[in-house]
Amino acid sequence: MPSPRVKGSISNGTSDLRDATDFYETPRSFTAELLNRVQFNNKVWEPGAGAGAIGDVLLARGYDVLETDIFPRHECVLEEDFLTATRTGMDIITNPPFKLMVPFAQKAWELCEQKFAFVMPISGLNSSGRYQAIWSKMKVSRILLSGRYQHVMSARGEIPSQFTHVWVVFDKGHEGPTAFEWLPDVVYKHHDKWRTR
Repeated sequence: MPSPRVKGSISNGTSDLRDATDFYETPRSFTAELLNRVQFNNKVWEPGAGAGAIGDVLLARGYDVLETDIFPRHECVLEEDFLTATRTGMDIITNPPFKLMVPFAQKAWELCEQKFAFVMPISGLNSSGRYQAIWSKMKVSRILLSGRYQHVMSARGEIPSQFTHVWVVFDKGHEGPTAFEWLPDVVYKHHDKWRTR
């Protein structure tokens, strides 16, 4: 069944028909850049898995992956509301719904084994509310920044975003300042070669 849609301008300005479930898949090559730089627990949970874009890359790299989503779009993704979940013992990698970034971060910090990584628009790093709820309370080890706009996969197909995006890596064991790194100067797009299921 098609996902719910609501009228209104999407925050990146590309359409006035926004997917109400915030389904915007992460380019697989963008996830690969994260995994090239950060080692995670062998067991990784993707709690906003959608159609499995991040999970595809994790599986290709040999991780033991659990994929869940409140609106699953692939048969390998289990239906579950992350904000009411209780399982522990895994690191977490996801592209959270932007409007739920704060509760997703708080839940991920509570449940992750040691690390969790979020992809978000660079604008997610600002605002006093997010500073009080996230940045002042959780240890961030690395921020990986793309200098180009990304192409994201939505329910309408692949579209160019009007944001630059970052990977933010949280680490309960991190001490010291946050490391900041520019990613290669390319436009990250979806590639079917990562589809393994």
